[in-house]
Amino acid sequence: MKAKLYITRAIKISAFILLSALVIGFSQEYVLCHHDANRMRLDAFYIEDKDTIDVAMIGSSEMYSGVSPALLYEKYGVTSFPYATASSTAAAMKTQIKEVERNQSPKLIVIEINCFLYGTDNEEKESSIRNYIDNVPLNGNKIEYIESTPAVRDLGRREFYFPIIKYHGVWNDFPEPWNKMTSRFTQDMRGYTYLRGYKTTAQKLNVNEKIYNPTLPADETRNDLEPRYEVFLREFLDYCKEQK
Repeated sequence: MKAKLYITRAIKISAFILLSALVIGFSQEYVLCHHDANRMRLDAFYIEDKDTIDVAMIGSSEMYSGVSPALLYEKYGVTSFPYATASSTAAAMKTQIKEVERNQSPKLIVIEINCFLYGTDNEEKESSIRNYIDNVPLNGNKIEYIESTPAVRDLGRREFYFPIIKYHGVWNDFPEPWNKMTSRFTQDMRGYTYLRGYKTTAQKLNVNEKIYNPTLPADETRNDLEPRYEVFLREFLDYCKEQK
């Protein structure tokens, strides 16, 4: 009799734990999270069919605003995707390559190096860090990044393993995030994204407006990289050589 009681309790406890995990997982994936174009883009990458991308583009905003995958495919038959986020950090570059290769087998990876040219404070800037790593599914690469990045440790690793801790207050913003939440859910149900991660801002240019001064002398000054970023860049180049 006692054995049956213990089994029943074990089943109930297990069911409660499983249900709680599902609720928390769904909440921090769709409801209590920071919805923006970075999240939509990375989510779109992860729902792409395996081994369907010829060219992967990693880096910062220049990659998703300067190259249109749809146009590239229409004109040249090349499938591509910008695995990139706004103000991406130098510390994230290796993880980006690892994540691309974990999900795809691209013939070419194009790397945009603006992250090595930012001011040094970008490596500690929480928004730059979270634009990327908050939107990466939990796996070995994400864990390695969290554990090996000093700025992440300083911010608190728990919030990166369980983003719901950081974003639980998003409840106060509803119903404003509703449209973005439903867009993300719809994208996942559809199984693909229309623009393949491309996003830019269209503006009207007044051709009569003087937007630059042609009389200014050309500035051919050469500046050294910030010492910290030179170390980042050299380590990254060594990694690329090792990985061929």
